[in-house]
Amino acid sequence: MRKGTCFACLLLLSGALAGQSRFVRFDHLNLDDGLSQGSVYAILQDRMGFLWFGTQDGLNKYDGYDFTVYRHDKYDSGSISDNCIYSLFEDRDGYLWIGTLSGGLNRFDPRTRRFKSFRYAANDPRGLTSNLVTSIWQDRKGTVWVGTDNGLNRLERDGFVSYFKGGPSYAGKRVNCIYEDSKGTLWVGTTTGLYRYDTLTASFVAHKLSAKKTNTDDHIMALHESGAGVLYIGTHGDGLFAGTMVSGELPEFRQIVLEGPELDEVSSIVSDPEGNLWIGFHEEGLVRWSPQTGEQLHLRANPVQFTSLSNDRVSSLAFDSFGNLWVGTLNGINKLNLINRKFSFYQNRPGIQGDIANSVFAIAKDPEGNIWTGTRGGLFRMDKKGNIREYLHGTSASRRADAIRSIYCVSNASHYTLWIGTEQGTLETLDPTTGKFRSFVVDPKWRENPIYVIRTDPNGTFWLGTLEGLYSVETTTMRIRHHDWQDSARAGTRRKEIRSIEVDNDGTLWIGTRGAGLLHYDPHRDAFRSFVHNPADSFSISSNVIASISIDAKENVLWIGTASGFNRFVPAEGRFYSYTERDGLPNDVVYGVLPDNDGVLWLSTNNGIVRFDPKSETFRRYDASDGLQGTEFNAGAYHKSVDGELFFGGINGYNSFYPNAIRDNALKPDVVLTGFKVFNEDYDLPKAPEYTDTIRLSHRDDVFSFEFSALHLTAPQKNQYAYKLEGFDQNWTSTQRRFATYTNLDPGKYTFRVKASNNDGVWNDTGLTVVILIEPPFWSTWWFYAICSLVVFTLIFAAYRMRIARIYP
Repeated sequence: MRKGTCFACLLLLSGALAGQSRFVRFDHLNLDDGLSQGSVYAILQDRMGFLWFGTQDGLNKYDGYDFTVYRHDKYDSGSISDNCIYSLFEDRDGYLWIGTLSGGLNRFDPRTRRFKSFRYAANDPRGLTSNLVTSIWQDRKGTVWVGTDNGLNRLERDGFVSYFKGGPSYAGKRVNCIYEDSKGTLWVGTTTGLYRYDTLTASFVAHKLSAKKTNTDDHIMALHESGAGVLYIGTHGDGLFAGTMVSGELPEFRQIVLEGPELDEVSSIVSDPEGNLWIGFHEEGLVRWSPQTGEQLHLRANPVQFTSLSNDRVSSLAFDSFGNLWVGTLNGINKLNLINRKFSFYQNRPGIQGDIANSVFAIAKDPEGNIWTGTRGGLFRMDKKGNIREYLHGTSASRRADAIRSIYCVSNASHYTLWIGTEQGTLETLDPTTGKFRSFVVDPKWRENPIYVIRTDPNGTFWLGTLEGLYSVETTTMRIRHHDWQDSARAGTRRKEIRSIEVDNDGTLWIGTRGAGLLHYDPHRDAFRSFVHNPADSFSISSNVIASISIDAKENVLWIGTASGFNRFVPAEGRFYSYTERDGLPNDVVYGVLPDNDGVLWLSTNNGIVRFDPKSETFRRYDASDGLQGTEFNAGAYHKSVDGELFFGGINGYNSFYPNAIRDNALKPDVVLTGFKVFNEDYDLPKAPEYTDTIRLSHRDDVFSFEFSALHLTAPQKNQYAYKLEGFDQNWTSTQRRFATYTNLDPGKYTFRVKASNNDGVWNDTGLTVVILIEPPFWSTWWFYAICSLVVFTLIFAAYRMRIARIYP
């Protein structure tokens, strides 16, 4: 596995989580996904890339898609000795060591899939000191150390050497953790203190964490050394301690005081490449703490947030080789993706699923860096520190909870004054410095005339798109005028609803309507021209329902998002060129269109965010696994800031990103064989599938199938595959399925190859290779032909001799 490469990629994306610190989102695995039981006490990734989870009811092996569960079988001496798994460790030879609740120590050979157990025996002085194994470690010399609830054991060829073992009149020490630091010092944490192994005396020396306490008062639960050489000690009752490791000197430990009550029962510790410490607690969830800045993020289970931590009792933590943090709790597995979140994700009311304040219809970023969002629940502002303030829009007389209605558009184009369009049809202005609102009724003829879009032209005139058509606002006098386009254009509909407006360089307006197509308005001549869909004309606009318009003045084209495809309009030709799902567009409903600074277009749809390259005419889709608020976005909720940051809002919050900062995951996945079946039954291979490179079959085995997996666990549902059976297939078969079936092949030698990509389409072209040898029936073998030839020759020769004998008796 390529851990170094992955961590380098993670460093390149450092700070990504900090940008989303209020909106951390976990993926979950539980019994519905195949996990054998919900209490996850131990997590390990082996050298092949599989993840292993120890639970109360079985050992689980995970390939990113499926779980393989190992349980005790009393009729099989090679099965695991107990189902409750407390600890896991992989040694330098690839063997997996498993500590159990009551079955002692197990060594698992992943090649043969067999277990060997080591148990406590009362009359064996060289045996394991207890069947409850809490921790396992292999030091740099290759020695395996085993912690139990009755002391520490060192494995040797003829048995175990024990330390801290109890006697008839006293109890042994419970060993909770074992760790070897970067200097080669072995540390052991017990319920009665911290110990260091002295190689000169071959004995353990006690260390106090605090001068105010005795060593036996220290209840040690976790040990971990960071990349900076700091040894961290997690305790039960006194929280976190740290000691800097200096060559030739023993560390002095200091207590780390974390913000928040009851953060004193540490269960597990890991660190990321940025140097942040991730600390699991017995009852208080998960904390990310920065030793450099002291910044702290406390993550807890939230019953109304389905993407929160699943349970506050964290029992195990582990990073995989792709930068994902895996969290074991009493309610299943949690995965936090720290490397593949390409988009920052925000919510006005964090974590509250379905809250109307998180359904975003409008976004604007002001010159101070504040982000303003219009929602079904009013207007919100988030400052650069992530602090969120809610504004009850309207005049002072109407700012009541029962007066809050949806905000459909927000514009900050007028000298720090915020312009706001409401569902009622009032135009609101807000002075952010004073917090004062002013309210203007756009058209008193209409009881409700929602304002969907606000744009300004070079002359400073504001243009409003509403349910009842187009309005202009002279900002100096606040004179509002209605421009009735149906009097000057034949639209074929009575609908006047306007959803998008863009101002061209010449001051003319391009207007997108909901049902009446595209309009071009010249304010100088007060003249409209309409463009509508014509089923008989393939060069007409693809839909009359238009959600967004983007003008490319350099190329003199318009890019238009509609309810039925994405359109490129060339005004000089009067032609529209449409792109739909048939052309690779992931979804035909295009809500927002924004150009980045390189001319690439970004689209929000009902199937994620899409990157469109106009030069190659190719689409690239992003979804929730990349950090999006969800799959479905909202009309009107798109914005490009002055510094090039793009924003898109949807039904569950909003996303922001700088296009040039988006990087694909460069790590190629390892591809392994996970199963082989004949006639849809598991075939008895001499070795585990992932270690198998050659399979021999009989000619009778004429229906067989391969199962395979790309061990890239970031977003496995997006991994892609291509396979080919050399000697039979002429071309590669591309698929997202993980199996391939073949029937009625002729005897001979074949080579099965699989290559795979990660979630960002980066391929491992070397992939997996398995040789298939199909033995011919005996009547088709050379030796059968030889025997038959010999028999025929013998018969001919015998007949010849008999004939000669008759002629010459």
